Amino acid sequence: MPSRFSIICRALLLLPVAITSPALAATYTVTAIGPAGSDAYGINNLGNVVGSTPNGSATDPFMWTPGGGLHDLGTLGGNSVARAINDNNWVVGQSNDYAFRWTPAAGLTQLGNFVAITDTNYGDARGINNSNTIIGCGDPGNYSYTQIWTSGANIPFVSSYSFGTAINDSGVYVGQLVDYPYPNNGYFQAPGYGSGLGTFLPDAINNSNVMVGIQGTVATLDSLSPFSTTTIGKLNGSDSSSEAFAINSLSQVVGVSTGTGAFLWDSTHGIQNLSQMLAPGSSGWTILSGNGINNSGQIVGLGQLGGQQFAILLTPVPEPSAIGLASLGAAGLFLAARRRKS
Repeated sequence: MPSRFSIICRALLLLPVAITSPALAATYTVTAIGPAGSDAYGINNLGNVVGSTPNGSATDPFMWTPGGGLHDLGTLGGNSVARAINDNNWVVGQSNDYAFRWTPAAGLTQLGNFVAITDTNYGDARGINNSNTIIGCGDPGNYSYTQIWTSGANIPFVSSYSFGTAINDSGVYVGQLVDYPYPNNGYFQAPGYGSGLGTFLPDAINNSNVMVGIQGTVATLDSLSPFSTTTIGKLNGSDSSSEAFAINSLSQVVGVSTGTGAFLWDSTHGIQNLSQMLAPGSSGWTILSGNGINNSGQIVGLGQLGGQQFAILLTPVPEPSAIGLASLGAAGLFLAARRRKS
């Protein structure tokens, strides 16, 4: 029967798997999670993915899970897309020009616009937090207003010609103003406080109030506390523009550099070309856009293989150096324990 000492030593030798971090990922494996013509836009911390798949001349929203594969969420008719998913597996998006919510219990339902206005011809749900609060926009009378859906209530933002893009678990949300008096300006709104962001247009915000998006033609990161701006840049100087679409709790950022393809950015490594970070078994893929990233470092987006485009999931593979360091640490603990025993 193994001694307690030998059991502890065996456990220590397993530490490389336990302590590696997605921030140390050197390569990624690629999994096509939808048919040709599909795209993926959001991923939660359970590894469940949402996006759209082709259905004749239209598109349908989907959710993909590691255990269950692809699941069609249904539609309200017309083109439909699932944009975001939270850790409760609530999904939001747009179907036939209406904002929708999908839940495991109720399925797909239309989200109404302002209570006092009967015009519900347009709506779009862009983001959802883990309190099931949804951000997006409604269109009463041909005006786009930022819209919040929470606990059955519809709360309009004070400004017309605006739309919300993302909301974090503290209820801080961000969006964009698209007409007079501040065309093509961004904004953020915290409980009891809000402000314009000038020409920075935010697409996402994490729980540390770090926002990412685009300023001018360049992907940019802005932090609210304290306020600071970081230019993420482009993969190549000849690229026409770049934009950051998502950020996780580690402040890893994904997006697209138009002309080259998808990028991953962090403060240590800077901007990196995801197509050049693929594991040998995933060679042949070109990663066109990084649209979402979770706290495990898994990335979803659009990839191309053999001339066709697919919704994809990128899964990080730990760096050999990280595993080596962890192994050395475990070996050191083993030797120290042997000395103490002897």
